Amino acid sequence: MYNTVILILALFIYSASWSQQDSTYYYFNQTTPDELIKTKIENTNDPVLKNYFQLVYFSKKRNADSMAHYFEKIKIQKKLPANLTPKLLYFKAYYNRILDNDSLAFAYHQKAYLDAKKNKDTLTILNSLSGLSQSWDYKEDNHYRLDYLEKLKNAAVKYNNQSFNIIYNYLQGNYYLFRENNDAALKSYKKVLAYNFSSRDSILLLATYGNIGALYETNIENSDSAIYYYNQKLKLIETNPSFGSPENYLNVYNNLGRAYASKKDYEKARLNLIKAASYNTTKNKVFNELMIDENLAEVNAGLGYFEEGFYNLKNVIKLADSLKEKEHQESIANIIENYDNDTLKSNLKQKEIQQRNLWIGASALVVVLSLISYLVFKNTKRKQYIAEQQREIEIQKTEKILKEQELTTIDAMIAGQEKERERMASDLHDSVGATLAAVKLQFGHLKNNKGKLQNEDELFEKTSMLLDEAYTEIRAMAHLKNSGVIAKNGLLPAVEKLAKNASATTALTIEVQDFGLDERLENSMEIAVFRIIQELVTNIIKHSKASEASISITQHTDLLSIIVEDNGQGFNPKLIHEKEGMGLSNIERRVEHIEGSMEVDSTKGRGTTILIDIPI
Repeated sequence: MYNTVILILALFIYSASWSQQDSTYYYFNQTTPDELIKTKIENTNDPVLKNYFQLVYFSKKRNADSMAHYFEKIKIQKKLPANLTPKLLYFKAYYNRILDNDSLAFAYHQKAYLDAKKNKDTLTILNSLSGLSQSWDYKEDNHYRLDYLEKLKNAAVKYNNQSFNIIYNYLQGNYYLFRENNDAALKSYKKVLAYNFSSRDSILLLATYGNIGALYETNIENSDSAIYYYNQKLKLIETNPSFGSPENYLNVYNNLGRAYASKKDYEKARLNLIKAASYNTTKNKVFNELMIDENLAEVNAGLGYFEEGFYNLKNVIKLADSLKEKEHQESIANIIENYDNDTLKSNLKQKEIQQRNLWIGASALVVVLSLISYLVFKNTKRKQYIAEQQREIEIQKTEKILKEQELTTIDAMIAGQEKERERMASDLHDSVGATLAAVKLQFGHLKNNKGKLQNEDELFEKTSMLLDEAYTEIRAMAHLKNSGVIAKNGLLPAVEKLAKNASATTALTIEVQDFGLDERLENSMEIAVFRIIQELVTNIIKHSKASEASISITQHTDLLSIIVEDNGQGFNPKLIHEKEGMGLSNIERRVEHIEGSMEVDSTKGRGTTILIDIPI
């Protein structure tokens, strides 16, 4: 019966402010009317801008294939103004969200946010923060991230943007709703209602009315308040043609019917549920019918319309079967079958008053047993879920032990490498240093007594031998690689130095961006990450033929995110394990050893983007 409430709580609204002009280019988003975008497409001569407007248009339609097509067209043109780059990154994040690529969507939102800050692109900053705040927070086990919600709040105040102040309060209400903090959620939603709404913001007003109504109905159990806010939502739908979809009408009338039923006003409940049933929807059609019939069964029983209630229950069985709820369907079917065989036939032969009484008893029995069957079904499912969770925990424990063994081996290897480097430094100081000190003394003696020494030739020969000895010792050590700079200065300075050296010795320019890297990581982790980035840069220099590349390092609470991107010739990721010399398989193994994940996004002639997430 409360499936609608679940849908309301899961409601996802992705809204942004109205379009505005910045320099030559316009910023459009999901709130921009289709006709305005079409006008811009027709009247724009700039091919890059025309393709950009096409991209925005198809993002409104959530057409991922068309979005991918126009991303490629813009890439081919290779004429991207700086103020368009963060906007394209934002739409790439939105594109990945459509495809349910959550990690890529988060990474591109993060990159869009950083580029927008650099370009002082206010609207993209706000839109990117809105997207980041709606990412899953694994630490809090919540659909919304409180850290980015706070950043969104501060940015909305800083830029004095009412639309994003509304969005912040709405998303904060959702955050508390998922945390089951009803008072805080209600307070946040009512802050939304305090604003003066324009047409671009009213979709959030619509969602807020629905969420407040659901809170009052299911969590606070105040049916009158729930009915008031559901009616406010209905008025908004009736006065705004863009909201007049069958789905919206069905949803609000079903909510009103359920709210009236909870206060035992069955006549009004039945009237609203019949209205809800009159709307024919294409999305979730079977589920909507099942939900309404389930509510009508309770209402008709309350009114004494047992025959209609019986029909509703039979329809619930039919619809539940189509939704593959086999166990649920069988339990209710058995009840009705027994009722048909043992009770209904005898009732038809008795007097009218006996028939009425039996109908009441049978209908009540059906409702009670249906509830019992449902609870038994839910309990069985819960036990199965707990058993599966226990199996997963055991598997995770085993995997953790194996990972710990691997990490112990890697740590030992790294520790051995560092010890070897320390030994080399000690050898340089103790052996080569001593030899060179002797050479310096010999040259000083020769310089101060030039022409006065009888054994001057012998001293020159001895000095030459010392130099040969020092050269031999240094040459033997020169083949070893030294990463001591990491242990001394940290990961970021080492990466910046790597980028500087690579840029200085090749035709390649490498830019390093960092975000949140305020504290040092554990030493072995820094060394492992540096080796991964070092190998990726080596690949770019050797294979990519790129002129520009970027390294982005972002430190979150429990995650280190690395994006390495170049504008080179690219390659086919499907042949990643077949392509010799790339070293990507080796990099994958390095990432796996530190329990990270790696994704490669590359197309021939379009450059390469590699995203790495490492838990810290």
